[in-house]
Amino acid sequence: MVSTASVGVSGLPANVASPSTAATASASATPVVAVAQPVASFPFLFHVNVVIIVLFCIFFLSTLPRTIARLSHPSGRFKGFFLMSGGGSADVPPKPRVFEKTQAMESEDDSETRTLNNNPFEDGESASLNAHAPLVIGEPGTAMSGNAPARIPSLLSLTHPMVVAAVNHPVFPGFPVRKLAVLVIYFGFYLYGGLYRYNPFTTTPFRAGVVTVVHIPLAVLCVMKNNPISFLTGVAYEKLNYIHRFVGRLIVIAANAHALGWFFSWNPQGPAKLRDEFSQPFVRWGVVCLVCVDLLFVSSLPFVRRRAYGLFLTAHILGFIILVIGIHEHFPATTPYFIAAFVLYGFDHALRAARTRTTTAYIVAHPSLNGGSTQLIMPGLTTGWRAGQHVRMRLVDPSYPSWFALAIASVLSRFRARPFSIATRPGADGLELIVKRVGRSTSRLYSLAGGDERTRGEKQPADGDAEAQRELRRVTVVVEGPYSGPHTLFEAYSGVVLVAGGSGITYALSLLDDLLAKHAAGASHVRVLELVWSVADYAALTPLLPTLQTLLRPRPSPHGQLAVRVHVHYTRAARPGAPPPPAPGTLPTGLALLSGRPNYPRVLEDACDAVASTGGASGVAVTHCGPLELGDQIHRAVGSLSWERWKAVRGVEVHGETFGW
Repeated sequence: MVSTASVGVSGLPANVASPSTAATASASATPVVAVAQPVASFPFLFHVNVVIIVLFCIFFLSTLPRTIARLSHPSGRFKGFFLMSGGGSADVPPKPRVFEKTQAMESEDDSETRTLNNNPFEDGESASLNAHAPLVIGEPGTAMSGNAPARIPSLLSLTHPMVVAAVNHPVFPGFPVRKLAVLVIYFGFYLYGGLYRYNPFTTTPFRAGVVTVVHIPLAVLCVMKNNPISFLTGVAYEKLNYIHRFVGRLIVIAANAHALGWFFSWNPQGPAKLRDEFSQPFVRWGVVCLVCVDLLFVSSLPFVRRRAYGLFLTAHILGFIILVIGIHEHFPATTPYFIAAFVLYGFDHALRAARTRTTTAYIVAHPSLNGGSTQLIMPGLTTGWRAGQHVRMRLVDPSYPSWFALAIASVLSRFRARPFSIATRPGADGLELIVKRVGRSTSRLYSLAGGDERTRGEKQPADGDAEAQRELRRVTVVVEGPYSGPHTLFEAYSGVVLVAGGSGITYALSLLDDLLAKHAAGASHVRVLELVWSVADYAALTPLLPTLQTLLRPRPSPHGQLAVRVHVHYTRAARPGAPPPPAPGTLPTGLALLSGRPNYPRVLEDACDAVASTGGASGVAVTHCGPLELGDQIHRAVGSLSWERWKAVRGVEVHGETFGW
């Protein structure tokens, strides 16, 4: 905390002799020693930021070919930004989805489908792709229509599978080597900017204050939902949150070093000096800024954020606003950095408002799906997103007057909306979400859908029954998005493996639906498509059987064969009194229900072998959605692939979505 009148351009107080002056004054007594001159803090740190921007530009150039490929394709150029009706009507309830047993299913011999419910492998292993008959769509030897995009391989896929596994190896939960490398490089620039030609033990702590301010625009940039970094490179905004947290903690360290440095410099001069300094308004504003910064840090700690999210959110919003005002009053030269931060923040919220829709949703509860889930269908929104994206949704409270509840929900959706993966492809009957009951808001939605009534036994039709599917209740929701989604065009690959854990099935279902539709239209190179879903209880499969039956229904296609296989693994034994698993003959062709955890190395090996057998392979894409541990297992499985398989399929690429940021 320093007055503008007492600090020179170099960052040193005006009444402190520079090192060169001291050396000249004592030249008659001691030899002249060359001493490095101090540098001006603001210009120097500005140029450090320029170097960081240059490094980002290099990264952007490495992703530019894939960005061009994505934006040049219609699905990437015109979709993924704004939700649209596409001719859908919010007033028309969706048709019920009922699982229907076909005559072929009822007459099927159990001996021919025994592996559907009996895992022939040891516990912890997965059935191979040939453990059950796949659904084969189309005729062999037919040509594509030419609408399929060309594959642009990632740089890692051109290396070795062990390299891919190494850069994604978790150093500690949530931080693989690649993320840690980014933080180490940034921290190196941070130290360089704070200590180059600057000794904090012999000079005033002015540099630490400048370091605090110049990194605030980056902290704001990495938390924006409408992020220019995401648009340019395809790195989703939630995947930049770890940089936001890291930069925020470094800002806290620098702010406290700046303040404590001044406090310690005043302390030897006694209480009178402290009273004189604190009598100046800019010093008092500096203390206010210090309190705000420390409050932001304490409220963002994981145990506070999880137990009191409202406190965390309020502290962040109010603390940041007061911090901006306080630093301007404390040191007006910092104003350009906060103007930049507010421009970014305002741009983000303006686009968020433009991407927000209010619509009608029809909901139904599924007690057996992932421990209790609510299915939402919004027939008024049928297009505008890409498969794999998510929306942020908030329920309009029906207990209040409609205009008041809508106003409150619209405001709260800016700050308290929850992200949910979209479960359908664009152009379907409507935007669909499957919301797992995990918190207060999702539990309330589950209750409105009648989930508590069915759990208590007041209404207990089976999830697959037609009567259960007709229990649709109407609510109003505020939806914002769509956001994020894979940067990869999966239709450009010869093989795609979709891996889902628990409620991650919503992400996988949208991609499965989209890839099947693109194959039928001749806009996909995919010849092997597999979905692996791991759940705790086999009962979770029952509510999704109507959807999976629709997706796996045989259909003619003139655009080559596509082998589709779905493996559902349940990891817990049946509860006492629970109904038995679906009979073998009742499952659609291509769907297998297996006990035990999936063996992901075997899944990837079999997928690579199947792709290699088709000839003319153009790579295998693996995408997963689930807890952090699932991503670690997938990357280890990729690292275990042999070099021969890797070369045969021309590389394997991984795209991951995880629960939590």
